[in-house]
Amino acid sequence: MSEILTVGRAQARPAGAAPAVALDPRRRLQLALGAVWLLDGILQFQPSMFTKAFPQMLAGTSGGNPAIIASPINWSAGLITHHLGVLNAMFATIQVAIGLGIAWRPTARLALGASALWAASVWWLGEGLGGVVSGPAAQSTAPPAR
Repeated sequence: MSEILTVGRAQARPAGAAPAVALDPRRRLQLALGAVWLLDGILQFQPSMFTKAFPQMLAGTSGGNPAIIASPINWSAGLITHHLGVLNAMFATIQVAIGLGIAWRPTARLALGASALWAASVWWLGEGLGGVVSGPAAQSTAPPAR
């Protein structure tokens, strides 16, 4: 057995055991993001996501958005309606892969880039940009009709 010196006393470590590695705050944040993507992918595999309600929910986010934002949302919802099982399984697999990729150090950088791209596409096509361009401030400035 080898010994590791710590402040005050020696501790025995089994031969061949890897030293404990403390995670820095940045890595902990990356792992938390990976866990969120993993959970999101697992939830995407729910049976309710394989029903027509999923693309209908996506299409509903286009309401009130300008055509340049709404058209791709409606197109993607229509595509998902026609290929629901395959595309939903693909979306869930991508999210699980991003989560696992972030957790595995050799692929973390690539997976973080994929995470940013996937999050942007989900924000636009899945959430209608969060309603940022469809809220009251984006409405016409014409006075209300009386």
